Amino acid sequence: MSNRQSDTRGEKALGLFLDHYFYPKLCEIEGFNTVKRVYDANEQKLGADIHIVLPRGETLVFDEKAQLHYINAPRRTFAFEVSYYNDETGGISDGWLVNNDNKTDYYVLVWIDSARSDQLNRIVEDDFNEITVAAVAKKRIIYYLERLGYPVKRIKKISRDMRFNNNKNYFKLSEDAFLYFTKEGYEEKPINIVIDRRILWTLASGIYKVDRKNCVKL
Repeated sequence: MSNRQSDTRGEKALGLFLDHYFYPKLCEIEGFNTVKRVYDANEQKLGADIHIVLPRGETLVFDEKAQLHYINAPRRTFAFEVSYYNDETGGISDGWLVNNDNKTDYYVLVWIDSARSDQLNRIVEDDFNEITVAAVAKKRIIYYLERLGYPVKRIKKISRDMRFNNNKNYFKLSEDAFLYFTKEGYEEKPINIVIDRRILWTLASGIYKVDRKNCVKL
């Protein structure tokens, strides 16, 4: 089973936790009008998990990304997908960070600080105790990489070279960001950009600590 399939239960359980304990409080804190979860599979594939309506009527598209494989031991980084092996097409596809077809405006990045279980095949909403959430605009991440000298076009070229033309699985972008090619353990064999959490927090529109009783903006 691919990691995309095995993560589905964890994503659904975490989604329920976010729906009950994060998004209602987010609307209160930030003054948003409404939050609506997206259930259409085609929209989800285009990076739409949540629609948030602003007071002026504009709708923002949020894509949830969580460190489901690091429950109770969150990493001080976050990985953003650049390319992966697509078993449906039998070829290499653009990852969600650089896919121009995606509708995402913001990423909801989730670090799972505390949970009663880390078993994704049987985790449920009630298992989550405390999470840290950062809402980061996709365009701000792209702009950050451009300022480092790595626009999307160059990142894609480096990714192709790593996959097909050399044996490297690591490419340093800066002291706080690098490309990493996971060759083993994942059927998708993804190449990700890994960015330090400290940088992501400077790029974030908001950072929140969430449990069942409170949602606090840090």
